[in-house]
Amino acid sequence: MYIPSKAVGSSDINMIVEPNNTGTPTDDMDLHRESARDLANYHWAHQRLQKPVLVPVFPKPKTQPEVVEQGGWAYMHALCRQTLKITEEKYKRIDLQLINMIEHAQNVLKDRDIKVEEEVL
Repeated sequence: MYIPSKAVGSSDINMIVEPNNTGTPTDDMDLHRESARDLANYHWAHQRLQKPVLVPVFPKPKTQPEVVEQGGWAYMHALCRQTLKITEEKYKRIDLQLINMIEHAQNVLKDRDIKVEEEVL
């Protein structure tokens, strides 16, 4: 997450949430984290709009997880249908993981005296 300095003390602003996309499948989570960190730190929205940006790190695994209904590619950071049907525990229901990430980020912002709207962009 990136928090612009002008956001401190602000209220009623929307946090921007944009998943990372490394552009290439890899099982190396460090590459996904680095991509997300770069996106958060250099995102156009926080530079122009001075809004907090959350970039959740979703894997784009080279080794595809097992899915309830076979066929197709689990495009994780897009939360596609195949992704929501994954049965493998570490990737199961990443939509709920995203909701938890957003709530956590909102609490971090609140602790820093930044009041954000419940709805995110």
